[in-house]
Amino acid sequence: MQRRKFLKLVGASGALSAIPAVSNAEPDDLEKFKRIVEKSSKIRATAGKDAMMRWLENQPVDAHFEKYKLPISLGPKAENIGMEKIEDGSIIIDMGLYQSYYNPYVSAFMEFYYDLKLDSWTAPYGCGTEKVSYGDNPKDAAAMTWNTNHYEAISYDRFEASNGTEYVETSDPFQTGQLGYDTGKIGFRINDYQASADWIDIDALDVYCETDSTRVYAGQASLFLTAIGDYDPSERIVKGGYVHTYDAGSPTVGASLSIPAGASVSLTGANENIKQRSVIRDRNGDEIAVTGDEVETGP
Repeated sequence: MQRRKFLKLVGASGALSAIPAVSNAEPDDLEKFKRIVEKSSKIRATAGKDAMMRWLENQPVDAHFEKYKLPISLGPKAENIGMEKIEDGSIIIDMGLYQSYYNPYVSAFMEFYYDLKLDSWTAPYGCGTEKVSYGDNPKDAAAMTWNTNHYEAISYDRFEASNGTEYVETSDPFQTGQLGYDTGKIGFRINDYQASADWIDIDALDVYCETDSTRVYAGQASLFLTAIGDYDPSERIVKGGYVHTYDAGSPTVGASLSIPAGASVSLTGANENIKQRSVIRDRNGDEIAVTGDEVETGP
């Protein structure tokens, strides 16, 4: 497929706002664009990435996706307090960027999966299971950041897959705003515990008594932007971050966004037993990010 450049627009930098007035775009254009992004995400959740990409080839958008396996490592053994329940590399983030052909709208997109595994064992009176890899309370968190000189945020959204499995915590993100002089931010809580709990079927495993594993869909989050300024597509970067939290029972967790080299989320205000591991790079050391010049052409 050919590469396609972002539309370069000259405009004033803005903080987070409602839908801005853009001369070559009508208000309905945003809703049409959002419907395309939403439908593609539902196709992906139900039929897979290849089916989604085939559908996008006939839509007036460019799209590009980068998959990351996060370097989360297990802590002490299960009987010890403080175990990280998610195995190394079993948290998967697919981060993408959609660009409309005919107006300045852009959607940054994050989709979350977990590779989970149960080991079963034979006991004298039947079978039992060991939760080798599964989510644990409190909720994890994810974030996206962008340069507000390059993009203006126009709306925040989340999508529900048609199968009803969706683990982004609220219809509104837990925090948005501008951090520092030129950085916008958005954060979402991700319920890794519920994603794994819904998959685990102890009764079935008791009957069949065998090891089981699967990739569990854990939700998706989106951010809608307007491209502003006359910048090279390679400069237009949206960065992602993820925080895996564990060992806290069921505390009330507050959250705030911070930005080191990339995007990150730090959890505060809960009990002292909370452990957390912030991730802004994948297991190969690559930053969780997508740029404008990576976006590929549709039709």
